[in-house]
Amino acid sequence: MATRVFCSYRSTDKARVLDIARQLRANGIDVWIDEWEITPGDDFVASINQGLERCDIGLVFFSLASIDGQWQQAEINALTVLAIEESRRVIPILLDPGVRIPPLLRPRSYVGAADLDRLLDAIRRHGAPAGTPPDARTLRIRRFTIHLQPGASESLNVSHTLDGVSSPSVPVPRTRAFNEALQCWTGRWPPPKRPDCPRFPSPDQSRGFRWAG
Repeated sequence: MATRVFCSYRSTDKARVLDIARQLRANGIDVWIDEWEITPGDDFVASINQGLERCDIGLVFFSLASIDGQWQQAEINALTVLAIEESRRVIPILLDPGVRIPPLLRPRSYVGAADLDRLLDAIRRHGAPAGTPPDARTLRIRRFTIHLQPGASESLNVSHTLDGVSSPSVPVPRTRAFNEALQCWTGRWPPPKRPDCPRFPSPDQSRGFRWAG
């Protein structure tokens, strides 16, 4: 069964927290977050209580705005009690640098919002004996795409996207060899005397290359 985590955050930080929650879910973590679990007409207090009771780990997202969030403070109080009385794990996650963590949670190691690999490792080691090393067989699936567009004169504008984050476009000289290799990979041009050239049903399946022209 997947480890279930409860996300506690201030509503003003929703966009940043949802981005992390999506990445956790994509990596097989069972995420409880109000945006996904509470629908119009639900008893939201009962839903939050249920999420707290059933979670294995509490993820508390701290930002410069957290100190003013009354509902989040109530969730933090509940998770702190669960941590003390039932030894539930609570992981503080810092959305902003220099954020102060409540005194009762300060002894717990925190993680930065950008350090997804460290957070995933901490969640996946839930229930393992102390000192258990990370599982080297655990893989994180990442999506890398190269974008190619015709540029000025004899050049191509090249950029890439890694896990949804795009790089600036850079002009690259268009050589005949590079052009033939590119067209072979994307299946846009059948080069003569190259029966071994791979063919793909769509550009998206061409080993990470996507023709954007």
